[in-house]
Amino acid sequence: MPSNTSNQPNSDTLRKLMALALASSGLLAPNEFKLARYSLDTKQRNQLLDPDICELEDYLIDHFHPKSAPHNRKLVEAFTETVYDICHADDTPIKVSYQHMYWLLMWLNTHTPARSIAENPDSELQILQMCAASGLGEWASTHNQIEEGLHYLLDISSSPLWRVRECAANGLHVMLERSWQRTMRRMTYHSLIANASEWRLLIAACTESPAMIPQAKDANLQHRLLDVYQLLNSCLRYVAAAPTPPDAELTHLLHTLNQAVAGILPLDPDLGFAHLHLWALWDSSVVRQIVQANLTAIPEMWHPQAEKIRQKLIS
Repeated sequence: MPSNTSNQPNSDTLRKLMALALASSGLLAPNEFKLARYSLDTKQRNQLLDPDICELEDYLIDHFHPKSAPHNRKLVEAFTETVYDICHADDTPIKVSYQHMYWLLMWLNTHTPARSIAENPDSELQILQMCAASGLGEWASTHNQIEEGLHYLLDISSSPLWRVRECAANGLHVMLERSWQRTMRRMTYHSLIANASEWRLLIAACTESPAMIPQAKDANLQHRLLDVYQLLNSCLRYVAAAPTPPDAELTHLLHTLNQAVAGILPLDPDLGFAHLHLWALWDSSVVRQIVQANLTAIPEMWHPQAEKIRQKLIS
């Protein structure tokens, strides 16, 4: 069906469709889903055509529009809020909130693999993975499944579809917002073995939505920012040692790093400039280019401080 930007997602409709999908007798566990997909038995394969789940999928697909990022953002947000509402509702059984919700999110993620539609980056089918990625952040936070949530989001961080990668970062945003300490601990642990795609997810989750970090009057602000800058420091060591020229995955990471500090610097300018001063002294052309790019993106009110660092870069 053609997409329609005039049709805004309706929360009540979305919740009704999701409730039916969660209660459907055809909802399969992830391992059973895989067995049905590759089964030679027609009856078993037909389990993937559950009408209640397909109706939810059709609703999401019909409301996706490749040319309207704000519209798609509202659709993903509406889906994620519905996951939150169902998981936190007093009348939702724990089996539905914990087990069935996870199964449904995995179903949406797996039904149309990203690789199968990679040649069409505007395919409406990707909205299923987009919603699953963002919704899993709510599910993982609600049930304290930080390890499982991070593992899943890291797995799709290398998706060929940029919208899916963005929604994976959204899911990790939610996990940080709901459970900063536990999520950051697992992120820091994984960063020891992260590849470029995974690094991009970790950095984007911390820096592309600074509003999730407590505001300046919050006592936890500086501690959380120090966590972010520590992660950034490790990531810069990673890119400094990476081979050149950069491949596509490393290029995506560099693009994120080029704006990372500028995105969070307003929360504590002194702390941000202190780190930029330090990184400007590194003997790495890649890191120095990243510092220069962030200085360019910094708001005009801080240009005098930025100019002092630029002098270090050219000296």
